[in-house]
Amino acid sequence: MRKNCLIKLSGDVIQEKVLAWIGKLAKDYFIVLCVGGGTQINTAFIKAGFTVGIHGPLGRETKNLAERQLARDVLEKNQAELQDRLAAIGVQAAVVIPVVEVGTVLCHVNGDQFCSQLTTDSTNCML
Repeated sequence: MRKNCLIKLSGDVIQEKVLAWIGKLAKDYFIVLCVGGGTQINTAFIKAGFTVGIHGPLGRETKNLAERQLARDVLEKNQAELQDRLAAIGVQAAVVIPVVEVGTVLCHVNGDQFCSQLTTDSTNCML
C-alpha cells in the first residue's frame, strides 16, 4: 500500500525540475499538492485596484466578496495549470487550493496552516 504525501507548493515554483521531483515521489506515494499563489494574487489585486492588505496568522485578510473571488480565481488558475502540466508528463496527483467554502462563504486559509491541519498522522509525509 502506498503512503500519502501532502506537498505545499508555492505558485512561484511550478517549474520543470519541481514537477520532475514530484513525478519521482509519485512512484512511491499518493500525492496531494496544495498550490498557492500569493505573488499572483497580489499582482491581480493591484491590477483590479484592490489594496494588497495584511496577512494575518491564517492568511490573506480580504475585505469583500470581490476580493475573495479574485483570489480564488487566481488559485484555481494555478490549480488547473499544475494539473495540466502534471498530466502532460504522466504524473497522477490530486491538486487542491487552500480555500474552504463554509455554507456560501469563501474562506481563504494560509496554505501552510491548511496543510499542517491535514497532516496529523505520522505515516504520512508533508513536504
